[in-house]
Amino acid sequence: LLESALQDLIKAGTRNSEHSTERSEKALKVWIDNPSLADDHIYKHPKMLMQYMEDEQAIHPLLWLSQAEIACKALCALGEREAVVELAKKTAKYAKAYFLVDDGGWSKVAMCPEGNVWWGLRKKVGVE
Repeated sequence: LLESALQDLIKAGTRNSEHSTERSEKALKVWIDNPSLADDHIYKHPKMLMQYMEDEQAIHPLLWLSQAEIACKALCALGEREAVVELAKKTAKYAKAYFLVDDGGWSKVAMCPEGNVWWGLRKKVGVE
């Protein structure tokens, strides 16, 4: 049952990735501009899915990368340096294992998250 659910998520997560990225970035922009949405609103589901893959030791690299991209952008927007570095290092490892050549730029994100275009775009809810 768990394997079947993961396969369904993989199919859904890898389908139409360019359209999915565009849709995700639109959702990120709405979240950034809307303080009534919780700080974790945009990244809680990607984090849950990544945690599930790790717990089950069933990492699907392309699905991981798509979810990490959303979570990382959101964490950058919140200015969560430690969380961005941790996620980017882990994602770099999975990307390098999958692509065998490079890590898709994730090590650069880990070295300098403040250089990300999403950095600091959202004020945390309840913080002035």
